Amino acid sequence: MNEPVICRRCGYENLTTSIAGDLVDDIVATAGRLFAVDPQAILSRSQRQRVVAARQAVCAVMRNALHMPYADIGAALDRDHTTIIHSVRRCDSVMYERLLDALEPLLPDEEADR
Repeated sequence: MNEPVICRRCGYENLTTSIAGDLVDDIVATAGRLFAVDPQAILSRSQRQRVVAARQAVCAVMRNALHMPYADIGAALDRDHTTIIHSVRRCDSVMYERLLDALEPLLPDEEADR
């Protein structure tokens, strides 16, 4: 995941080095189990409400808990960074909290980062 990714809209080039691909897969798989959505659907272009809500929760966790840049989240989920900004803003707080609680053993400790 160290190859440069260029945003389709603005041309911003970023390196997706802030997170391991395995952790992204774990987050998506956990969201799929938790919200009864196929993990592949979360990564797909599906616009079904249930899938979009799960995808928004994944984006919010990656942004708020892992402090990933929007462009890196977009590269990991094959989305434009502006789409990720919108997803994080629109995320349902209850779904975000449920996913965050389910991912607690996988996420790095906040205190360890300081």
